[in-house]
Amino acid sequence: MRTVKEDQYRAKCDEIVATALKLSLSKGFQAMSVQDLLDELHMSKGAFFHYFASKADLLRRMVARVLAEGMRRLLPIVQEEGVPAIVRLNRFFATIADWKTGRKSFFLTVVRVWYEDDNAVVRQRVRDETVEQMGPLIDGIIRQGAEEGTFTPASVDQLGKIVLSIFENMVDTLSKSFLLPGQAKGRIESMSACVRAHTAAVERTIGAPPDSVRTLDVKVLERWIAESDEARDTGGGGQ
Repeated sequence: MRTVKEDQYRAKCDEIVATALKLSLSKGFQAMSVQDLLDELHMSKGAFFHYFASKADLLRRMVARVLAEGMRRLLPIVQEEGVPAIVRLNRFFATIADWKTGRKSFFLTVVRVWYEDDNAVVRQRVRDETVEQMGPLIDGIIRQGAEEGTFTPASVDQLGKIVLSIFENMVDTLSKSFLLPGQAKGRIESMSACVRAHTAAVERTIGAPPDSVRTLDVKVLERWIAESDEARDTGGGGQ
């Protein structure tokens, strides 16, 4: 049973992590100093190091916070029973897309800073931890599909991480496309081609029938591009 002190300690840690996430998105994690964080929180350096051993320790907990919500949303899909594997896999991808779409204004605002060099360390750490933690969730779906005969993978070992790596590469490519100038129609065609190529790679990896996997709905891209252009026109593109 947790004590009041433990609850207070946890709450303060959460506050520091939340503030660090906000600052890293506005300044970049590398550019954000511990002193920046202390000034924002009106906290002493000694107090900060009471909660975190180092800036690297803070980064670890920032990544954990980002992944925790994603895991909370995905676990019910992984654990549900009586649902065909291909349906579960498509729900897995749709849940990730829905989570980001529900916060698209936020993502479109910070995407430019997110892909700057100052965030390279935290960006790579988030990606590595995402694949490491969420990849195994897909393994059970692939095994189910193999048992059903829907998927015909050469092996089921480590395939979840490979599939999620393909998905994350697609997301990175699409995210960077929002930063490029050009007509919406041309970008939609290019991004749609990106989705098709990565989706086909997922299908080949797990041995799924062609056109059975849905990694991302193109209509979602169209909505995101429209809002991205509007944000840039009004000066809200995260500059």
